[in-house]
Amino acid sequence: MRYEEQTPSRALADLVDRFWAFDMTDQDPAQVDHVVMPDGACNLTVVEPGPGGQFFSSLTGPGAVALRVPVFKGVRYRGVRLQPGA
Repeated sequence: MRYEEQTPSRALADLVDRFWAFDMTDQDPAQVDHVVMPDGACNLTVVEPGPGGQFFSSLTGPGAVALRVPVFKGVRYRGVRLQPGA
């Protein structure tokens, strides 16, 4: 899996912890489960293209238990990780 992070500008730093993106590489299996541990933060996620070739977005967290998310080869996942309490 290829993972990238970008820190926000100072103007957004009080609300945004980081911007992130990941996708599967050619060496990865067709699907893996990505585990998101609960830490008090929320994530706004965009999946491009999602199931059926459609874009999909979701807002998750804060959670009390780990979240297992299926990740598929050929799909790009991008998101904004918000600061806890934002």
